[in-house]
Amino acid sequence: MKQHALQTIGQFEQIRIDYKNEYHNGNLSENDFKGQLFNRIDKVIIFLNLNLQNFHDNLNNKLKFDRILPTASEYDYKEVLRHYFIQTKASFIYGISSVIETFFRELHKVLFPNKNIDKKSLYEILNQIFNKLELEKNENWIAMMVLSNIRNTIHNNGIHISEDRTFIYHNYEIIFNYNLPQNVALYDILSLILYDFLKLFKFINNKI
Repeated sequence: MKQHALQTIGQFEQIRIDYKNEYHNGNLSENDFKGQLFNRIDKVIIFLNLNLQNFHDNLNNKLKFDRILPTASEYDYKEVLRHYFIQTKASFIYGISSVIETFFRELHKVLFPNKNIDKKSLYEILNQIFNKLELEKNENWIAMMVLSNIRNTIHNNGIHISEDRTFIYHNYEIIFNYNLPQNVALYDILSLILYDFLKLFKFINNKI
C-alpha cells in the first residue's frame, strides 16, 4: 500500500495541475459556477493527496501510528490502516461526485431556467443536458454513469442495491451486481473519470 500511495499521489497531482491549467487557460472565475467547479475539485484532490502522504510518512509505521492511536496487536493496526485507506478513497469519491453533480445542477438551471430540478435524479439532469447540447453519449457519458453508481454504493456500505449494470469503459468491464459489493473504484478508473469529465467540460464550455 505504501508504494501505491506514492504512485496515486503523483497520478492525481498531475490531474490537479491539468485542471488548474484549464482554469487559467479558459479564463474561468471564482465568481462563476464553472470556475467554482475547478477550485472545488482542486481542494478535493489536495485533501486526498494530504491523506495519502500522511499514510505514507506516518501511519504506515506502527510506532508512529501508535503515538496517535495505540493498537494492541499487529492485526489491529493493519485493520485500522486498511479501513483508513478505504475511507480516504470513499471520502474522495463522495467529494468529487458531489462537486460534479453540483456543477451539472447549476448548468441545468442555465440551460432550463424555468424547470424545477430539486427532485430530479442526476441521470435525468444529465440526459436533458446531453440532449440539449447535442453531446454524444460516448465515454464521457459512461464516466458519469460509472461515477454515479460508485457513489451510490457509498450510501449502502459499498453494496450496489439497484439493478445489475455493466459498462465497457476504456479497457475495463465494470460490473455492478444487485446486492453485492462493488470492487471497481480503482484509483486508475477514478483518474480516467476525471480526465473524461475534463474533456466533457471543454465540450460544454464551447457550447454555452
